Parts: sequence; structure tokens; C-alpha cells
Amino acid sequence: MKKLYLQFIWHMHQPYYKEASTGEYLLPWVFLHGIKDYLEMPRYYELYDIKGTFNFVPSLLIQLEDYKSEDVNDRLIKLIKKDVKTLEDKEIEFLVPSLFMANLKNMISSSVRYKELYDRYSGSEKSENKLFIFNSQEILDLEVHFLIAWTGAFIRSESSFIKSLIVKDMNFTEDDKRSLLKILFGKISYIFEYYKKLSDMGRIELSVTPYYHPIFPLLLDMNCAYESKKDIKLPLENLRLDEDAKWHLNEGVKEFERIFGVNPTGVWPAEGSVSDETVTIFSDKFKWCATDEDVLGNSLGIDLKRSDNRKRLYKRYIFGDEKISVFFRDKYLSDLIGFTYANMEPVEAACDFIKKLQHIYEICDFDPIVSVILDGENAWEFYKNNAFDFFSALYERLMKLDFIQTVTPKEMLKADGVKLKKVVAGSWIYGDFTTWVGHPEKNKAWEYLYEVKKDLIKLKGDDNIEEAEKFLHIAEGSDWFWWYGDDHYTVQAGTFDYLFRSNLINAYRLLNENVPGFLYEPIKKNGKSIQSISKPKNYIYPKVNGRIDSYFEYLGASRVNLKYDMSSMNVGESILTSLVWGFDERNFYFCLELDKEKVNEDDTFVELKILSPFEHVIKYYFKNGKIESSISDDLFQIVYEEVLEGSIGLNLFETKRVSISFCVVRGGAILDRAPVYNPLEIKLDSLDSKDWLV
Repeated sequence: MKKLYLQFIWHMHQPYYKEASTGEYLLPWVFLHGIKDYLEMPRYYELYDIKGTFNFVPSLLIQLEDYKSEDVNDRLIKLIKKDVKTLEDKEIEFLVPSLFMANLKNMISSSVRYKELYDRYSGSEKSENKLFIFNSQEILDLEVHFLIAWTGAFIRSESSFIKSLIVKDMNFTEDDKRSLLKILFGKISYIFEYYKKLSDMGRIELSVTPYYHPIFPLLLDMNCAYESKKDIKLPLENLRLDEDAKWHLNEGVKEFERIFGVNPTGVWPAEGSVSDETVTIFSDKFKWCATDEDVLGNSLGIDLKRSDNRKRLYKRYIFGDEKISVFFRDKYLSDLIGFTYANMEPVEAACDFIKKLQHIYEICDFDPIVSVILDGENAWEFYKNNAFDFFSALYERLMKLDFIQTVTPKEMLKADGVKLKKVVAGSWIYGDFTTWVGHPEKNKAWEYLYEVKKDLIKLKGDDNIEEAEKFLHIAEGSDWFWWYGDDHYTVQAGTFDYLFRSNLINAYRLLNENVPGFLYEPIKKNGKSIQSISKPKNYIYPKVNGRIDSYFEYLGASRVNLKYDMSSMNVGESILTSLVWGFDERNFYFCLELDKEKVNEDDTFVELKILSPFEHVIKYYFKNGKIESSISDDLFQIVYEEVLEGSIGLNLFETKRVSISFCVVRGGAILDRAPVYNPLEIKLDSLDSKDWLV
């Protein structure tokens, strides 16, 4: 009987958050994902008769080792551990905003108390006293709720103590907080043991990424970036960092073997980044590697989005002298889990995924190998219940289907293979390297790196050179380059810039050398970002006709550039480009600019969701102008010609704080969404320059 072999590869990774000179963790994401995801995700593979692969970055593993101890040197954790009555003003200034670093819909709003405190915080006017609106008891309640919100569904459901805190909801004690922290740190200390157990049981395979998550092909040869994007602008002078690349590979494997006690059979290169030279080097150490379908399309010179080419994705490819197999990620299926299914009912999403697997099975006249590869940690807070309901529904159904078999890549090494002669250099984002090089800020970071490397080469004989080179290797990680430029946004971009430069600075300090002055100059330029935009300055009175008739029509409105990524993750296609919005005494107006060539099909529509606080939905079909709406048509207008322009009566909104989101849908699949996760939150009650936030 023909089979569809389904392999899930979950990539576990966080940047290296430790400040070079002090050893302090400046951001708490390793701890937070440790209690929410790193035990949660493998648990399904114990409960269900399925198989999967977990890929670990060694730099994450060594950070998790630090978090086994409650005395970890983490800036936020140290403040949470303090008795709230002893907090100083400057500590409260840092602590309070941090305690709202959680998804509003799924993590904050599930608690009456947490949501009440959030509303008070977000509704308070910006002033010097904004951070001091809470008393000690309220800060303590915030701390406990923050920790509970970041705790995985399994841990919450299996701990009677945590369940009692959820029921209590407020007036927590310092003893409550200490007991909760003790449970959570205990869970983190069990992570490695749990993965070893599941690996020994044969339920999961463990694979690795080079040590500090570098873009391996760019270390080997920066010029390989031209293969997938011929007009990319590279740093003026670049170095081959062959030895550095091999250090990341060899030392990464050693660290992995030390922690898990097994030799990894496969590798997921950071960001799925590969090249001919990269895969050749991997073939001496591994039996398989994986990358993205865009790389396969470039390498074969075909468009894999075309239905007649699609089935070529679902094969095992054999590279070079047949020492290594290469599997290619189904971008569409992976992105459905990463970005789309969070907004669907769990059973509906699970059934949709299986329906799409059924289609692949039917179009292939061979046993297809379907590789679903994505982040194993960053998407789940955007699902209800940390995606527990979705995964439970999906895995229960997969177990019962005879035509699907879940497998690991190691089990597919003897499957029929196709020779792959050439690997065009690229990654899992756009099939190229523009996320990490090409923008002036990204290129400057590489130039800083090259200057430091040249100095370290001159100092090769120094007793501390190996320790200094370690900090250079940390700076070679992909994450720093990700946040430079204008393609991604985070309020913590300045921290990432500082961490990148602090590692390079520390390399000089270890060698008692003068630090070059340029390393003290921030690379990241402060500028207006999508997540902090001024309100409209004036009432606007546009004519809703699908055109912008003049510059003055939206003068004083607020403009949002939707091409900025509003999260730490990257979604595939960009259709929505910008949003202009404002209001007058009676109406809320919006003007949505988009890529017209990508929406001119019969089943393509834009969906506008309004939460106020009840959900209203308007769908506009581009081809025929058909409108489906939960709103009476005398309360809104929508016209599409050059832009999608609309007005909605203000009397529809039950509050002056309104959340909206847009998505483009075709054939039931979401092609683009803005914002990617959380809706835009706007205020309709005043005209001034105070900020509103996503």
C-alpha cells in the first residue's frame, strides 16, 4: 500500500542573551520558553503513537543548563525573586513593562486580574508616573500571573498548586511566588533528561545546528549570496571565515553529544541556509540535512508553486557523492501551522491540514515524503491554550489514518532517492540571504565583524585567544543580523545591537587590547517603527471611491507600513503594503494599499476583523466586488479600485479602543496577514501625537 511519510522537524533556538562582560542574561526568553515549550512540545510524542524530530542549537542548550539553577544571573528573574516591598524605583521601571510581555488574547486575558491590571496600565496616559500606578500587592499579582501565563498547558494542568493559583487569581503572597518559581525551575532541570528518554524510546530523533546559529554559507563565502539574488549589495570587503564555520560545526556537535549522549545523524542549518560548499562539508559529519522548498526550486530551476512541479518537492534528494540526503521543507504546510491555524478552531485546523496531506498523497504516484519544519517555540502563544487543543486534535487523527505514517529523517535514508547535482545558495526566507546581509545596517555589522577578525588573526599567539575567539563566534550568530535593517521590528532591537557589539568588545578586553572606537557606536538607527505610530493629528474627510484623489485627502491621518514584520517570525508572501487611517466626527476611515497583481482571482478576498469588544467581520472579494459582512450595510462603505478604501460609522464601536486586523484569503488559505499575530490597537477618542501600540 502506498504511504505518505510525514516528518515534523521542530527547530528549538533562542539567541545568546548573555551579556559578555557581566554574564547577565539581559532577556528572559530561554527561561520563558523553557517553562512553556521545551517540555510541552515533546510531551505529545510520549502521549501519542507518532514520531518527530527536535533540532537543538548548542547555544540554546548551554543557556538552558544555566537555567537549571534558581540563582541564574537573569536580570528579570532576579527582580521577580525580590520581595516586592524592597523594589527600588528604577527596578520597578524595568520590571512593570516586562510583566506585560505576553500575548494579550491568549495569555493575559485568560485571567480577570491580569487583564484588569493590563487595562489600567495600557489605558494610563504616558507620564513620569505611568510605571508607578501599581501598589506592592498589584506588582506581586502581576509577577505571579506573568509566570503562570508563560507556563505550558501540561505543567498547569498537572500541578494542583498552579491550578490553585489560577483559581485564586489575586492577592498572591511571596510564598506563592517562591513555590511557583521552585516548580518551574524544577521543570527546566528535567528538559535534557526528558528528550533523552524519548530518543531512547525511538519516539523522537534529535538533530543539531552549528554552535551559535551562524549563516553557514556566508561564513564560508559571502559571495555565494549572489547565486539567489544577483543585485544584492554585499559589504565592500569580506573575508572567508572557513575556520570559524568549521568551529561552529565541530564544537556544536561536541556540545550536543556531551548533553544528549548521542551522535546526531542530521543537521538543520541555521535558517535553513545552505550552499554547495555547505552541504559538501555537512556530508562528512551527517547522513541528512534539510532546507526550504525555495532552495530546491532555485536549484532545479523550476517554480514549485506550479501544480505540475509540486510533487517534485516530496522526495529524498541525494547530493554529491551520495553520502548525504537532503530533505526540503513544505513552506505552505509549515506556514499554515506557524501562522494560520492559530486563528481557526482546533478541530477545523487539524482537519484542514490532513485534507491537504490527502491531496499530496493523491497527486503523487510514489510514496511522498512531506517535511514540515518550523519554529518549535515562538508560535504557540498565539494559539489558544498554547496550541494544546490543536496538537491534540491533529495527532489523534494522524494516528488513525492508514495512508499517513509519521517518521524521522533517519528512517527515510533508504527511501528511493533523486540525484541533486547543484545546491543554489539560499535560506528558508525568500530563498536568499537578504534577511542577514544587503541592508546598510546589516552590512555594517559584517564589516565590524571582519575588522575584529583581522585583529584577532594578528594576536593568534595570545594565551587568551581561544576565549576571545569564542566571543567573536557568538557575534557570528544569525540573530544579530536579523534585527538590523528595516525588515523586522522589536522593541528590544537596541538590546540586540548592544549584545552584538558587547561580544566583539569583550574579545579585545580579554586580550588587554584597546577597543576600536567604532564598536561603541550603535549600528541600529532609531526611527519610527510600525509598533509605535502617532495618532491622527486632524480629522479627515476622504471621498470613499477606491482612489486617493489628492495628497490632502489623508493629510493628518496615521500611516502604517505593513511590510514591516510585526513579530519575531517571518511569513512568506507580502501582499498588504500599507494602511492609512483616521476619523472625523461620524466615521472611521481606512485606506489599504496592496499588491494588485496578487489579488485578481475569483476566490481571493480581504477580511477586515473589528473587535470592539465584539467581533465584526467584513469580507471584500476583489474580482467581483462581492461583500459579506456581519455589519448592517448602512454602517459602512467599501470600494476597491486603486486601493481598498472604506468608512465605518463610529456608532458601531462600543468602546473608543478598537482592535483591527486584515488578512488576504484565497481558496481557504491565508496568503498574508497584517499584523502577523496581534491586531492593531487604536484609539478613536482624541487627536494628538501620543503613541498607540500593536
